Amino acid sequence: MRHWTFLSIWVLCGGLSSHATDITTRVQVTGDRVNIRAGANSNKEVMLQVNTGQELVATAIEGDWVQVVPPKTCPVWVYGEYVQDSVITANKVNIRAGSNINYTPVGRVEKGTSVIVLGTKGDWVKIQPPDTVRVWVHRSLVRVMENVASIAADHPDIADAPDASSAVLAAPTAKSPVPDPLVEEPVVAAVPVVIEYTKVKDGVPTSLTAMGLIPVKGQGDVSDYTGKLRWTSDLLIKRPSELRLVSIGPGRSVTTCYIYAERKQLEDLIGRDLHVQGRVYWLQGVRYPVLIPDAVTPL
Repeated sequence: MRHWTFLSIWVLCGGLSSHATDITTRVQVTGDRVNIRAGANSNKEVMLQVNTGQELVATAIEGDWVQVVPPKTCPVWVYGEYVQDSVITANKVNIRAGSNINYTPVGRVEKGTSVIVLGTKGDWVKIQPPDTVRVWVHRSLVRVMENVASIAADHPDIADAPDASSAVLAAPTAKSPVPDPLVEEPVVAAVPVVIEYTKVKDGVPTSLTAMGLIPVKGQGDVSDYTGKLRWTSDLLIKRPSELRLVSIGPGRSVTTCYIYAERKQLEDLIGRDLHVQGRVYWLQGVRYPVLIPDAVTPL
């Protein structure tokens, strides 16, 4: 899943650059020995481990991962030939997760940038992370802190996310049924979903914005989910929609996203397996993403 871009608050505030002084949200680590990685993938290099209560500055969301500004205790590496007297001597120099060209780049610095040197290893120099460096943490292991200021909102906050082992945030993979080779299956076309909202601002329904969009980069990009369409439980205190997609597993079902659509448009598909494409948003206090559908394909 690619970076999600643009949300109304983000656009109004002029965008999100690589510096932590732009639109950011402070998050707090909810577990011990939580890995900070070089990319939005569990296969990326572990650069640091942090513990419960550690505060981080989040700048973007990509799927199950949150991009954050690294703590100053998170060392990064630069090739020694590009550093002289603690100053970068070339343009667009990669900052890497380790002391080897095979390590993942985690940022770039320009010529003339001052760096804090922490040590050396062979031809490589270990430095304190410059402002342009970004790293990643699994979003199930952080929560947005209450009562902290940002440019976009005075008090962004969301409920605690589930434990990483539950894997409830991962988008389900599309099913690949094997048809009977003797039977030609009909082609099922996508059903377009046209939803007209009475009030829209910056392309987002104001009714959705009013629920509290999280002020980070990673909102409104086109994505798709596959799952069984079900009603949302009345027991939930905060539910952004009456409809949701669930992934069915052994002995249980797990919500993967809410479907932000009018009940009458999709109620005939309740209980059906669907592939839904649309725009994805993350809301304060809501554990799962909210999908505004553009097309629905019964499976």
